[in-house]
Amino acid sequence: MLLSIAIVFLATASPLCREVSLPPIIRVEHCDKVEHTASFPRCDFGQSPVTEAVNKAVESRVRKEADYDTPAPPERNDCDEFPSRNRPVDASCGDPYVVANVVSYPCGSSWVGVHPDGASWSINLEISIDATLRELKLRDLLLSAAAEARLWRLIRANLAKQISEAYANDPPGSEWVDEQLAAADQRYEAFNLTRGGLVVSYGHSSFGYSVLDATIPYEKLHGILARKFFPRPRKHR
Repeated sequence: MLLSIAIVFLATASPLCREVSLPPIIRVEHCDKVEHTASFPRCDFGQSPVTEAVNKAVESRVRKEADYDTPAPPERNDCDEFPSRNRPVDASCGDPYVVANVVSYPCGSSWVGVHPDGASWSINLEISIDATLRELKLRDLLLSAAAEARLWRLIRANLAKQISEAYANDPPGSEWVDEQLAAADQRYEAFNLTRGGLVVSYGHSSFGYSVLDATIPYEKLHGILARKFFPRPRKHR
């Protein structure tokens, strides 16, 4: 059974998906009018139990990230003393990348508080024999602790190059750069398997004002990433 699921997933690395947008919910929260929106792809993975389980899990997570089903806080009686604002809160996911028995969704949230803000997050699900799901951690994709150490060396080198380019006109001090890179394995917000490689995402506060994503191509991941997560070679006709 597991073999058949893996074959189906490998054969449908780009499943047929359609975007679903939930109706906006507007609530008064702390004197502000807050509009909660959520959207996600609903995909067909070729097997009904898998399709139903994955789509249900993705919708549930998106609703949670958008605070879509969270009850409004108690009304305040001093709202006349504060200017009311309209504050949108949104959560959404893009189409998944599928390899072996794993689906990887790139996602993000955005909101407006004192200033516009947002965050990357991801859904990485492993499907078992009976279509039950397990949320994967980054280290679950890797061969060993030594492989994980090698991965972070690659990520730090990638980030260092991006920082140098992003701040070319106003380079930060080397001590600050070293400090940020040293914490790279603790401060990432999301990871995804993609067609181009393994992507590790950071927030806007991790490296100053620049939002950085480190993409490590598959050709650099041999001996680091478990073999089943590599893309299947294309067959030549």
